[in-house]
Amino acid sequence: SVFKATADDKCVECTCGDKGIVCTSTFPPECNLPANSTMECSGSGAKPTNPQKCENGNCVVSNGDDRCSNDKCTCPGDSPVCGADLPKECNAKNNTIYHCPRGKDTEPEVLSECEPGIICIKKDDPVDAICGVDNCECIGYHEVCSTAFPDSCGYDKNSIYECTPSGKPEKKSDCHDDESCVTVSDGAACTKNDCKCPTDGDVCGDVFPHHCRIPSGDIYSCVKGERPKLKEDCGTSDCIATKDSSMATAVDVFQGATAKDKCAEDPCKCQEMKLACGSTFPEECKLSKDTLYECSAVGETPQEIEKCDVDKCIISAGDNRCDGGSCACKDGDLTCGSAFPTECNLDPNTLYYCARAGSKPTFAMICPIKCIEKEGRDECSPEGNPDAKECQCKDNYDICGSVFPIYCKLELDTLYKCSGNGTRPSDPEPCTGLCLVHEGNDGCSNLCVCREAKESVCGKNFDMSCGLDDGTLYECASPGATPKPIEKCKAGCDEGGVDSGDVCRDPCVCPTSGEMRVCGSELPAECKADKNAIYLCPGGERSKPSLIGHCMPGVECVRERASDDASCGTHNCDCVGNHEVCSNFFPVKCGLEPNTVYKCTANGKHEKVASCHTEETCITVSDGSICRIDDCKCLTDGPTCGEAFPAKCNIPTEALYDCKKGEDPVLQSTCEQPGRCSASKSSVSAAAVFKATANDKCVDGCTCEAKETVSFSIDPNARMV
Repeated sequence: SVFKATADDKCVECTCGDKGIVCTSTFPPECNLPANSTMECSGSGAKPTNPQKCENGNCVVSNGDDRCSNDKCTCPGDSPVCGADLPKECNAKNNTIYHCPRGKDTEPEVLSECEPGIICIKKDDPVDAICGVDNCECIGYHEVCSTAFPDSCGYDKNSIYECTPSGKPEKKSDCHDDESCVTVSDGAACTKNDCKCPTDGDVCGDVFPHHCRIPSGDIYSCVKGERPKLKEDCGTSDCIATKDSSMATAVDVFQGATAKDKCAEDPCKCQEMKLACGSTFPEECKLSKDTLYECSAVGETPQEIEKCDVDKCIISAGDNRCDGGSCACKDGDLTCGSAFPTECNLDPNTLYYCARAGSKPTFAMICPIKCIEKEGRDECSPEGNPDAKECQCKDNYDICGSVFPIYCKLELDTLYKCSGNGTRPSDPEPCTGLCLVHEGNDGCSNLCVCREAKESVCGKNFDMSCGLDDGTLYECASPGATPKPIEKCKAGCDEGGVDSGDVCRDPCVCPTSGEMRVCGSELPAECKADKNAIYLCPGGERSKPSLIGHCMPGVECVRERASDDASCGTHNCDCVGNHEVCSNFFPVKCGLEPNTVYKCTANGKHEKVASCHTEETCITVSDGSICRIDDCKCLTDGPTCGEAFPAKCNIPTEALYDCKKGEDPVLQSTCEQPGRCSASKSSVSAAAVFKATANDKCVDGCTCEAKETVSFSIDPNARMV
């Protein structure tokens, strides 16, 4: 009676399956073994013995002996997970997807790596991790799975969407319950959930649903309906998959052709047809991350089409794009000028044509009453009398509806017949493209002709389907003319005004949008800058650099961090002699106190002389270094070099200024190269010790500046004295 069996009783296997060290978590809970411990197994069927508690971490299940792990790098569950969601002890890559083939509390393994520029997205329902984007837009005509977008976008789950020129994807189809949506190089497809080969041939791992846990970077040999067999590891290259390898109906649709997926021969070649930011390619490709490239075919070399402003190349699920700022189009349709910020200087009662998201708006028509913003295409207010005189023909010519006020209720891109002055337009003929206004008869034309006569037009102002290069200038001889290329812009193309032609951007622009001092080596080659000179970037998008000054021969222009201003200095910590030098002359790694005067020594070590106060800045001149009041006023009378002023003043160092104590410096002359301006302590200090007036001057760059021995180590193996 003590052991009354119930229907829930069962036999539980608490013996070893093999010889080795095993975690107690691999046994059923009913075995009542110590939690988070290892036990010894002498062989199959043996009873586990000698429990050892994992005191400082978890018991990790592995292919060999299980073990206690102190790093606590284990899986939080049995679903795929982003590296960012693993314990920090894993040192996992944030944008890599890991899976846990042996379940919770086991070691994670790499499932797939997201391409550069693409991020790993955590999915909650069902729990998963997917490579995708952090926004909801999708420009172009690509097909993508809804999983490529954050859940917050609200797109239907397990569905195929098609990108649009406006950037708002449109749903194309839903996958069935027994299917999963997969995105490959040439689109998206629904594939069966059974993890079996959908067709014959060589297929990439990413044609299988994510729950199959098949690494995406490998190639598998497939026989339709059977399990895939590993054929090749693509290593650091991508595996290029196509829709015909992911569809179960491939044999019917593609006339029996077997799948021929392959490893990318060169990761720096195009992996799919699209517009792509340089940041989506590996760093070793040395493509500019802020440049937009065109990939016309898989395996082709990406072609530069437009230079974006710094950090303005936007990655999305479809075509990437340059962010044109607040004055760029938000979609590809007619838009009221009132939809743009006031600083864009667009007429609020004018309709503008937007070729696509990111392009500049171009004039379409003036609204006689008011321009109305609507969901989708904006339009002029329909208020007014359709029978008014303004709605009547003036002659016998065919005429576009866009010529008439909107209240005439005629379609913009429709051609009408006119039977004489005072007659109503009739016999509407909708244009499949544009309705172009001419002298005489107006006429229909396709989207890819010139809308108006203009000496130069950016290719990005035409519809994407025209295939014109965004970064090329085209000539538009007349309305309806075929655009003729006249110049390929090296740094992208900018739209001019309504009455002026578009222009190529000046490629010589600052690499930063904030105010900053940069080295000449950081500027584009088109600037023809001296790499060892310092240039001022005044701030703002596409600002122009201006020369501040040259570093002395043998001394380098350095900028260690993106947040630092450039300065003249060295890449080592050596300082031999008895010269005084400011700490900013040396790299941060030297560990010197900032804004401090140091003295060189015979053994090359630095000796601290003085720390500058918070209201002072350290200045190095020809006869030493000194703490100077941190403002841009003259500290004494007399001619003073620009380098005697703090860097924040942005005063060219190679210029000589007339100074009166307490007043602003006045430019006297610029020292011609190879000469330089030789400043001394007397021009930097307002202290009584230096009662003499400043007497700085331009000197010959090939002569000594001071009567002393000066030694700096420019290179560990060479010394200049």
